[in-house]
Amino acid sequence: MSRIATIDSFASFFALLMFLFMYKFMQTDLTEMHSVLKYLFLTGLTFGIGIAVKWTCVYSGAGLFVLFLIYMIRVYKMREQYENYTKKTVKIILCCVLYFVIIPALVYWVSYMPYAFLKSGNEKITVMFKIQK
Repeated sequence: MSRIATIDSFASFFALLMFLFMYKFMQTDLTEMHSVLKYLFLTGLTFGIGIAVKWTCVYSGAGLFVLFLIYMIRVYKMREQYENYTKKTVKIILCCVLYFVIIPALVYWVSYMPYAFLKSGNEKITVMFKIQK
């Protein structure tokens, strides 16, 4: 099996990318908000692509969440060092909703667009839900 490319290879690739970007996020200081949000975005994007490839990547999300909590606890312990700590934390959490819920859902939905183009009429939007059955 290891000599042929299977779908698990792609899922593993995107899972590794997720954790690479999460590692980069955890190494970034909170004062560098642009880099913090960039790595969170890349983590969320590869999370969405991984889920679109194979659903087993959803389980990687639990690991990402644990790593995110570790980072936020570490930052909380050093909150006196950071200017506008509360504002930055709220921004990070709101961006996480966008990056880890909305963007992955959109990536997953867009992955079904080739099937939608085969349909006509109003079924183009609901084709993803019908294929899941």
